[in-house]
Amino acid sequence: MANQEHLALLQQGGEAWNSWKREHPQIKPDLDHAHLENIDLSNSNLSDASFRGAHLSHIALIGANLMKSDFSGATLHEVELIEAHLNGANFHHSDLSRVDLRHTELVYANLTQANLYFASLASANLRGSDFTQANMEKADCDDANLRDARLDGARLVKASLLRAVLERASLREADLTASHLRGAILNEAVLTGANFSRALLQGTNLGNVDLSQVKGLESVWHGGRSYIDIQTLMRSQGAIPDIFLKGVGASERGIEYAQALTRTPFPTATCFLIYENHDQTFASQLHADLQHAGVRCWLSCVDYEEDEGMTYHGAVTNHNLWLDALNPRDKLLLVLPELTPEKWNQMGRDLLLRLQVAKRLNLQNLIILCLDQSQSPQMQDWKQCLDQSPWEEMDAPDWLKNQLKQLLGSTFVALEERSPLDFAGWEDPKVYQKVFNCLLDELKA
Repeated sequence: MANQEHLALLQQGGEAWNSWKREHPQIKPDLDHAHLENIDLSNSNLSDASFRGAHLSHIALIGANLMKSDFSGATLHEVELIEAHLNGANFHHSDLSRVDLRHTELVYANLTQANLYFASLASANLRGSDFTQANMEKADCDDANLRDARLDGARLVKASLLRAVLERASLREADLTASHLRGAILNEAVLTGANFSRALLQGTNLGNVDLSQVKGLESVWHGGRSYIDIQTLMRSQGAIPDIFLKGVGASERGIEYAQALTRTPFPTATCFLIYENHDQTFASQLHADLQHAGVRCWLSCVDYEEDEGMTYHGAVTNHNLWLDALNPRDKLLLVLPELTPEKWNQMGRDLLLRLQVAKRLNLQNLIILCLDQSQSPQMQDWKQCLDQSPWEEMDAPDWLKNQLKQLLGSTFVALEERSPLDFAGWEDPKVYQKVFNCLLDELKA
């Protein structure tokens, strides 16, 4: 049950609540199962508040701070959340039907199994949020930012996604029947098992996606040309209906090319090579040899400094940009100049942090390459590298540090099962070739 003091203060309105909150900043509001109606709480500070199982009706929360608040199982009826700050909030199994969430900040929030029927999410920032099995039928998501969002199994029937950005979003088994996708950006989205029956496409960007397992492509309604690229054709391996290709504006020759891809093997492996500038010689040689062996490889230098000769190639080696190009198939080759706790803290921990923030941490895709294992050749010393990483001292939000702590167990398992590949003495062609062959086997496994 709700804390009666908190409930009484809240019923006095936003001004009274904020005054009390300033005097008690450490207290987390307890409003579980509260019944609130006809209150203006605009611009109120309700961060970390718990509204589990609460019933809110005709409440104005415009511009309110609700970061990390918990609305799991709550019912929100005719609630205005325009421009509210809801980053990290929990709406699991909540009823948000017809709720106004326009222009909200709802980054990395939990909306699994939430009911968003007819909800307005126009121009909302929903990056990285989880809508797994949510009901978003007839929801207005025009101009919304859904980059890296998870919409697996979500019901998006007749939803409007006009100009919505769904770059790298996961839409496995999502139902987009009769949805409006004009101008939507779905680059690198995961569409396995998604249903596009009678969806409206025009100016829709479908770059670098696999359409081979998308349902209903034959019945898509094309209001004009849309965009697919060579990566989409290759990943789909020709399994795209001709009528769909004609609808997006593909030429007859382009359709013939797509059909021919059914007989073309897909590249065996792709990877990013992450290294420090003083290991550039090794990285360049490994990159060239991997490309020659049929592995598509890209470079990312963590301490790269631009000079006149590399100004135009910053995107190739800029550590802050490579993550945007990463997809689930890519392996990550992390080059450690030495196997020590200090070097792991500097490079390995930073890599895990970046991947976890972007919800792309797949430890099975991480391969450690060590150029000098002389200081710690035993696996128990490798475990020490992880044990001595001071997670609590990381410059990151508590929720992220907690997630990483929970992953430590699987981190140990994943890295203990495969020893770091020892490239010590790589300048010797025989030593290099032997370890390179092992790496190649692992990449093509």
